Amino acid sequence: MREDFLHFVWQYQQFNTRSLTTTQGHPLTILRVGKLNSHAGPDFYEAHLILDDVRWIGQVEIHLTTSDWLKHGHAGNLHYNNVILHVVYEETIKIYRTDGSEIPCLVLKDRIFPNLSLLFSQLITHKDKLPCSFHWPHVSPLVKRKWLETLTVERIEAKTAVLKDHYTLLNGDWEQLAFQRLAYNMGLIVNTEPFLQVARSIDIKKLQRLQNLFQIEAILFGQANLLGEEEEILTDEYQIKLKVEYLFQKQKHDITPIPSGQWRYMRMRPSGFPEKRMAALAGFIFQTEHLKSKIIALKNKSELFSFFDIRTSLYWKNHFRFGKISAQTSAAAGHDLIQRIAINFVIPFQFLFSEIYQLPNVKEHAIDLLNDLEAEDNLLIRDWKKMGIIPISAAESQSLIHLKNEYCDKRRCLSCSIGHAILRGNT
Repeated sequence: MREDFLHFVWQYQQFNTRSLTTTQGHPLTILRVGKLNSHAGPDFYEAHLILDDVRWIGQVEIHLTTSDWLKHGHAGNLHYNNVILHVVYEETIKIYRTDGSEIPCLVLKDRIFPNLSLLFSQLITHKDKLPCSFHWPHVSPLVKRKWLETLTVERIEAKTAVLKDHYTLLNGDWEQLAFQRLAYNMGLIVNTEPFLQVARSIDIKKLQRLQNLFQIEAILFGQANLLGEEEEILTDEYQIKLKVEYLFQKQKHDITPIPSGQWRYMRMRPSGFPEKRMAALAGFIFQTEHLKSKIIALKNKSELFSFFDIRTSLYWKNHFRFGKISAQTSAAAGHDLIQRIAINFVIPFQFLFSEIYQLPNVKEHAIDLLNDLEAEDNLLIRDWKKMGIIPISAAESQSLIHLKNEYCDKRRCLSCSIGHAILRGNT
């Protein structure tokens, strides 16, 4: 038995409410269960009850046993003096207010519908990746659609919260925030941290003032420690030129490269190598001014892909790494990378801007942009597809990822609208 399950049972009256009496023997009628409290204090407030023919309005506290009142430190806490009913699975001791009066107690142990307890137990102990897979087809399409829409926003807001922390650390510098988060997402998971370190090591405004792609490349590759040690003898002509330029820029701007040995290449396609991604980042910085305003203005897939149509220097047309010539390489920023950048950076960035400046229309077109993007194709989404659940947009695939990671895996069925529908029999 879990306390949050008792919350659900009370909130939705999923128990036998006939001839209710408190443990003191007083008749009880529930007029309103009250509103669930998500903050400190009793679990429900503004409950309306009739106790022994007297109408009461106040708070309801819920525990597994009455002893939990003491374990949770409520005894002597004045905030709990307005509790008019203590709802428990089992009464173990009597509970009193600070004035000595006994708090009425309702025991639910023999009143909860047996099939509900069994169904809940099955859900939270089910071994499938989706614990409600058997019930999913029977849940109303409207319930599922509305819940997935809610989860889409919830997932964006979780990403936005991360950006907000960085925004605060940067004292509201939108351009530097954009630079750092773009660099982070260029890292393709395994190299996100060193990319972020590079972006933190140099002010974007210094790069933008250069207006020279070669100089921007020199600084980024040098700060990334991808040009070899200071005394190292190089053989690639382009790398040598970059290093000479970097040593000049390093002294001029008084900058320090990140520690060496951080870059990863294992199990990575050549298009994802750090050098190729760093060249793309340099090309983007060179061709783009006023990052904030242009990112905020993106409203659809066409604008997004046009914005990230990055042009690199000629060297990177037939190189993935320094000194290693290859056949003509792929685009600087391919479809999957741009989509990743949009989902993890552009859209949360727009959400943050909307929140800071209270511009709801920006948030709306951010959601429209996510709906305009194709659904992702990864292992988690493939699992959903095996169950016949096929997302048609990135908004839907993001909501399914969030549902799996934050609700299914954690067995938070009681916090899930689909779980509620199943437990309440609304299928």
